[in-house]
Amino acid sequence: MDDEIDFKNLPRRRTAKGQFAKGQSGNPLGRPRTKHQRALSSRQARRDVLAVTEELIAVRSNGGSRLVPFHLANLQSIRMKALQGHAPSQRYLHKIHLEALREHEKANPRLDRLVEKAEVNAVNKSVNGLKKWEWKDLNILRKFTWRL
Repeated sequence: MDDEIDFKNLPRRRTAKGQFAKGQSGNPLGRPRTKHQRALSSRQARRDVLAVTEELIAVRSNGGSRLVPFHLANLQSIRMKALQGHAPSQRYLHKIHLEALREHEKANPRLDRLVEKAEVNAVNKSVNGLKKWEWKDLNILRKFTWRL
């Protein structure tokens, strides 16, 4: 009978009224401390977002399955909804397209001026008749500058 607890010989923590004696509590270990999580820095938040959005995912299409970054797959799904007539997707896609063009122009001011000169020359020549290959060169120049 050694393993039985003798409750009569334990120190009393409560008074006759059932209250705890002064300096004693019903929870001797106290309230457990919470672990405070540090706030994410803006750099870490950017890294996390980029890691998630640049992760490759499988996308099925007519040509089979291929791996593309998540952000491109997301844009493609928005584009498909916009093509089906979903007005909010159309507005959003138009908005981000204009923002991307503005950012591109800010980042490449000389290239933008080069395209403008080529367009002015094309318009001036179009009065006299622009040859087919000249229009093709202008369009290639436009596509090339948008991708930089």
